Amino acid sequence: MMRFAHWVILVLAFIATTAWLGWWTVPLVAGAWGITVPYSEKPWWTALAAAAVAWTILLVVSALRGPIVELASVLGGVFALPGFAVILLTLAFAALLAWSAAGLTSALRKASA
Repeated sequence: MMRFAHWVILVLAFIATTAWLGWWTVPLVAGAWGITVPYSEKPWWTALAAAAVAWTILLVVSALRGPIVELASVLGGVFALPGFAVILLTLAFAALLAWSAAGLTSALRKASA
């Protein structure tokens, strides 16, 4: 139960920092997560999932306020991709940023211990 509560807090941290400060906070939050969680619990997977869920929530909220599907179609046309691919790449971007930052800081902490 405690792991789930920590995961929800991490999701909320990704949502809040991304909404207020921007995408570049994803590796900062994930890096902090990697430092604080024991290496044996594999914090990089938790950060990856939390970032993907957080950005999914942000995209859904944005879709409720504006034409995000049309925007994805236009951007997809620019990159010669279908619109849904742009949305999937957006989620993958956040997930991979979180995964790499949490993994790096976690491994550095383990190596220095």
